[in-house]
Amino acid sequence: RTNHWDSRPQPRLRRRGPTRDCATVWVHIVFSCCSSSSPLPCFLLQLSHKPSKCSPAQIRRLASQVDGTRLWETHLRPILIERLPGTQGSLAVQQHITSTLSSLSADWSIDLDSFQSPTPRGQVTFTNIVATLDPMAPRRLLLACHYDSKVLPADPRAPEKVFLGASDSAVPCAMILELATSLDAQLRTFKQQRLPVSLQLVFFDGEESFEEWTATDSLYGSRHLAERMANTPHPAASSHATMLHAVVRKLQTQSHVL
Repeated sequence: RTNHWDSRPQPRLRRRGPTRDCATVWVHIVFSCCSSSSPLPCFLLQLSHKPSKCSPAQIRRLASQVDGTRLWETHLRPILIERLPGTQGSLAVQQHITSTLSSLSADWSIDLDSFQSPTPRGQVTFTNIVATLDPMAPRRLLLACHYDSKVLPADPRAPEKVFLGASDSAVPCAMILELATSLDAQLRTFKQQRLPVSLQLVFFDGEESFEEWTATDSLYGSRHLAERMANTPHPAASSHATMLHAVVRKLQTQSHVL
């Protein structure tokens, strides 16, 4: 089955290019944020997190670890299928994401946040994938994307074609998987050091609307997870702090964000 918009064979990803460059930026952000520390109480830093700086040599070394071929062939291709919530395609992508992260030496803690919600097309089962490097860390740098694809009317001229949503949002999912893979050794070290900021990867389900985008027909996964986090006590904090309090809300410098 082919992309709804383009049925031509897709070329191999070049070693250099926008996708690889974006993945390199993400590697830089993760490395600098997770290696930072501060004497202030952890939850006071939630709104104003200051990452450490990487030297040019560190950036070059980290960038060299991003493998464009692996990003395309290993991480992206299995996601380039129709993946509507609650379908076999969605389940296949879930398994691809979880098996990839489970195979890494950093030993991610993976939580499948499954729930049912009413939609314009009836009750649908959604599953968010939440992978946390160190669940006991006081704060988390959260990188998120959504892995579901959008429901589009069939093209009567080519009913066999489906919408794959390559850039929205298969590629970001693959970039996050490449980030976790290329930084596996460093992330394992960070976890062993018990740093105050840990990395959390979230692959949302149900971002797309089933019909028209509204407050209730969209963002099914993120709305559910935000509510769940807001009502879940943080295991490493006082009874007044929730999992939502642990998420780093703001970086003090914009030089790390493109």
